[in-house]
Amino acid sequence: MPRNYKRKTNRRKWDDESRRLALQAVEQGTLSCNAAAIRYNIPEPTLRRCRKKQLTGEELPHHAGRFNQTFTPQQTEEFVQYITECNSRGLGMTSVQVRKLAFQFAEENKIQHRFNRETKTAGVDWFNGFKAANRLSLRNPEATSVARLRGFNKVSVEIFFSILREVKEKYNFTPDRIYNADESGLSTVPTKLPKILTPKGQRRVAKIVSAERGRTTTLVCSMNAVGSYVPPYFVFARQRMKPELLNGCPPGSQATAQSSGWMTADSFLAYLKHFVRYAKPSVDDPDFCI
Repeated sequence: MPRNYKRKTNRRKWDDESRRLALQAVEQGTLSCNAAAIRYNIPEPTLRRCRKKQLTGEELPHHAGRFNQTFTPQQTEEFVQYITECNSRGLGMTSVQVRKLAFQFAEENKIQHRFNRETKTAGVDWFNGFKAANRLSLRNPEATSVARLRGFNKVSVEIFFSILREVKEKYNFTPDRIYNADESGLSTVPTKLPKILTPKGQRRVAKIVSAERGRTTTLVCSMNAVGSYVPPYFVFARQRMKPELLNGCPPGSQATAQSSGWMTADSFLAYLKHFVRYAKPSVDDPDFCI
């Protein structure tokens, strides 16, 4: 349920910078507490209390209104760094996980807090304020396998572009000889259905699909830099290949059958033969595939 809190008073309209300037003026003797409070629009009792803390060496409060902030700026920075590090490793946390982690962080470090001790989570208002103050946002992640995540790192990317530069400088490929190949796994059943119009109060809303759980079909497509493409190549999840599975496919399409529907070493070699048949590379005029 969305939060819709509205401020009910004008208390704590001043900011930390105004407080710093007012305290600096009082400390240097250029203004009295009363004059500094008027100039910087800070309540005089508040300014005197902050001045007293400053003289006694106590830490100045980081608060809004009558409530102190749970974490200091340094603790907040450490918390944000941890969340950022988890996100960079593909282990991003949901809002509930962040709220639970905030509670555990406060408990482990013996920080006084007002979090819910029954659910052992920080509040929604705290999370929204924390997210806005540290330029964080909730986004839909892209499902990524561990193998892909391990392969996509700074070292691997630098090696790839280093090899790419050397090969291009050595052979001086023309645009029509540079191909980009992409492999995609397609489900035979839609993973997300569109909304449909139904009468209000209907208990069950259904839409017919070919099966409740789909099977994966791998599709490999290649296209060069001038817009010419190699006919697609399919890997169907079945034991035996049937020619009618290619009905309606672009001319020249080929396919193979494999029990899982994923590309294997044998099916990849078969695709390379399919690619060579249409790209027609030679020693004098080779192809380059990314």
